[in-house]
Amino acid sequence: MRKLKGKGFVSSRLARKGKRPRKYVYRLTRKGRKELRRLLIANVEQLQRPYMNIDLSLFFMNHADHSACESALKKRLKALFDVAAVDFGSLLKECGLAEEECLMQIAEHNSAVLKAEIAFTRKLLADIRRAEQEKKKAARRRVRGKRPS
Repeated sequence: MRKLKGKGFVSSRLARKGKRPRKYVYRLTRKGRKELRRLLIANVEQLQRPYMNIDLSLFFMNHADHSACESALKKRLKALFDVAAVDFGSLLKECGLAEEECLMQIAEHNSAVLKAEIAFTRKLLADIRRAEQEKKKAARRRVRGKRPS
């Protein structure tokens, strides 16, 4: 808050309510509201991907044990399904927030991201299984090729 205050984006004052201790109350200044609007629009325009922990693992996947990867991906898929099972739109309606269009849009966006992540994780699991099967076939061919006639 000190940095924001130092840049002139917020102002502060000490306030007291009833017998409660005094506290600082912050308010956006005109300059702060202008900066907030600029940042909101800039954020919408950015095509920056959200950070996903799986990205780093994918980069080094060829160094990991396939069965351990498969097990971890199955756990990930289950967790994704658990989160996807929550109907955020209905939850917002139950909380009386369905009329908040921005919250409904966030719920819709998160649902679409989850669906894409589930589809990708399923494909990745299939790719790992296929690669493991091909590896086993190649090993059997090598063993057959080494047998004496």
